[in-house]
Amino acid sequence: AGQMGLEIVLDGQLVFETFAINSATADTAMTLLLLNEARQRPGDAAHFGGSQHAHRCINPSESQASLSLHIYSRHVSQCRLFFQDSLGNWQDSTCDLVAESPANLSR
Repeated sequence: AGQMGLEIVLDGQLVFETFAINSATADTAMTLLLLNEARQRPGDAAHFGGSQHAHRCINPSESQASLSLHIYSRHVSQCRLFFQDSLGNWQDSTCDLVAESPANLSR
């Protein structure tokens, strides 16, 4: 959440969903509000971003793989994951990503 970016479908199909994140308070649970849902084919692209934004890509096919390219405005070292618990309430956690630094790639 919080990064600007672009997602492009290279092969297969994807359903690309964007959400607004409403943070939890002492009285209310966190909610994700679906803002947009688009079925994409190769060559289709979607822009995403903002401080209270989340997106999800779903492969609608049970038999064909999908391939997409995601380009972010800044280096991504951590991402925020969202899931629904057994009661249907949205929860989140963070995930540290392992990536090669540009200095290591030139060796």
